[in-house]
Amino acid sequence: MTNYDLAIQQCTSMITYYQTNSPNPLSSQHDTVIYGGGKTGQGVLDYLLARGFQVSAVLDRNADPSRKVRNGIPLLKLEEWTRSHDPHFSQVIIAIHNRDDDLRPIYETFLRLGFDRIISLVEFVNIFPNEQPFRYWLANSELYYGALDKIVNALSTLKDSCSVANYLDIIQYRLSGNPNALKQPSLEDQYTPFDCPQWPSPLRLIDCGAYDGDTIQTFAQKGFELEAIATFEPDPSNYRNLVRNLREVESINIPCATGAENFLCKFETGMGEAGAVLSNGNTIVQSVKIDDVLPRFRPNLIKMDVEGAEIDSLLGCKNVIGRYRPGLAISLYHRPTDLWEIPLLLDSWDLGYEFFIRCHRFNTFDSVLYAFPHHPLPR
Repeated sequence: MTNYDLAIQQCTSMITYYQTNSPNPLSSQHDTVIYGGGKTGQGVLDYLLARGFQVSAVLDRNADPSRKVRNGIPLLKLEEWTRSHDPHFSQVIIAIHNRDDDLRPIYETFLRLGFDRIISLVEFVNIFPNEQPFRYWLANSELYYGALDKIVNALSTLKDSCSVANYLDIIQYRLSGNPNALKQPSLEDQYTPFDCPQWPSPLRLIDCGAYDGDTIQTFAQKGFELEAIATFEPDPSNYRNLVRNLREVESINIPCATGAENFLCKFETGMGEAGAVLSNGNTIVQSVKIDDVLPRFRPNLIKMDVEGAEIDSLLGCKNVIGRYRPGLAISLYHRPTDLWEIPLLLDSWDLGYEFFIRCHRFNTFDSVLYAFPHHPLPR
């Protein structure tokens, strides 16, 4: 049995296990607290209160004891709450959903205090699968059960053992919510992974979702020669910062989103890096096909971090990718299905790419598919 056969067997067994072991409902006999006083914690609180559940407190390490959250529920630091409550008769919902918080020490703290039950946001979404307000990769585990064949097929496209391990870890975490399923992310080398093949230099880069030019600045700081740069950034505030930050760089900066077609779409601005094409967005922007806008740019690297529009954007530059076979750095974490749909899409084009997955932030955020042409085209 090959290593891939073992990995596929492990993946299948893992998904089958969680399919047959559904999470228990919240206990009505236990005190319920929420850990996390930010936007996600408020979303969990609103969701529970709207359905008649009792919550005794919201806990946050930065809590101001003079503040109250909605419905008069106190916002407290953990040590304040434990002075008058017994964790052994309590259940805590960890309401944190971002790339910056390492959940492992948080879980260890609640385990050490003896909480009867620690409920991850993944488990919360499985207990309450309907009308969830959360974005990014969070989804009911039923999605994974129904996609088993695709998940296994995508696993088979990966080039190295590190990518296979990362893929399995991501699947396990998104099914279990246990942060100990994840290894320490490689925080410092996003888009320039040290243990993958290296990008060509000089770079001819198309940057989709360029934000304020941070990726281009990183390439420059790491010594890459920048021969030609084209950026796409639809958020007006981000675009202004992008142009200012790249004023010393020869670049084409296009204030548009990228997609599979050329059309006007609603876009949520004012979200910093998280601005996205959304049906209820607060402004209208132009979305364009790269095949139409830059048909002869000759990129040797395309980076996409476009908040869930990655597949559409890839479809919109299929001709450019097929003609020039650039390296690709594509975000895998905005939609849960991207983890397998993106490698399967690129593999179906049969362009001779080798695929690697690396994780660059906590909780599977900033997971990236790196695709390197096996035989790059001559310049």
